[in-house]
Amino acid sequence: VYPLLASVGVFYFDVNNLKRVNDQFGHDAGDRLLIKAADSIRAICNDNIHGYRMGGDEFIAVVMNCTKKDMQRIHQEWVAALEKINRISDGDKCVVAVGCAFAKGRFHIEEVCQVADKRMYMDKHRKKQNGMG
Repeated sequence: VYPLLASVGVFYFDVNNLKRVNDQFGHDAGDRLLIKAADSIRAICNDNIHGYRMGGDEFIAVVMNCTKKDMQRIHQEWVAALEKINRISDGDKCVVAVGCAFAKGRFHIEEVCQVADKRMYMDKHRKKQNGMG
């Protein structure tokens, strides 16, 4: 789908604590977390940023023909969107781990996705160590 891009950015997202919320409060509560995560990703999407649910509690956003600076700005916009959703909504706070990767020139999108996925797991681990979920 993305073979002719000059550059690409990838965000990998994973909702923290979904299993715990499902087990403790039921799948309706877990579904609300997934909706919050999806809404935060939808907030950054446009013609050049495509968001997808990969399955379960994992999402991805692909940013076409961007710069590293664009990626930083988009990340900040996503963080602000999730914070706003958590502030105005009821229920458990949605904590999402995210990993970002950027490439330009000749690249394989699969490899960029693997880097973003690895960084997402690092963020997930960091958030758990800091008591954020």
